[in-house]
Amino acid sequence: GELEKILPAEEATGLAMARFQILIEQKDTTGAQKILADIGAKNNDDADTMNLLAWTLVTTKGLDKPDLALAGKFAARANEIAKGENPAILDTLARVTFMNGDKDKAVELQKKAVSLAEDDAKEDMKDTLASYKKGVLPPAEEDDTGADNTGVEAK
Repeated sequence: GELEKILPAEEATGLAMARFQILIEQKDTTGAQKILADIGAKNNDDADTMNLLAWTLVTTKGLDKPDLALAGKFAARANEIAKGENPAILDTLARVTFMNGDKDKAVELQKKAVSLAEDDAKEDMKDTLASYKKGVLPPAEEDDTGADNTGVEAK
């Protein structure tokens, strides 16, 4: 739209992410994923945005069959920009890698994330690593209540 042309990049991304959520609620997963692809095309050199897009693809409730190839592309690009030294990005890449069926590589990436992470994040990433070793995709909830630590939810 015209609005995106005049908005600063961050605001345009925020607007597009809001639109993504609306499409998810409307069950238009194809349209929703296209929005993420568009944001990605415009922010190919921004590690944080690439990381956010990959994470969004693989953790959004209602997006049951995420485009894992796209998520992988985003996460790999984020990791490339960050030179493999950002634990949050490694954590995302590990999740996408695990969902793509490469458990060993996911464990390896997550170990690196743990080694680079600090404080609270380190504990969460250790839990995630333990899940991958067991072959279980950990829940993506950000809350620390521990209420939902059952791993993969039953569909």
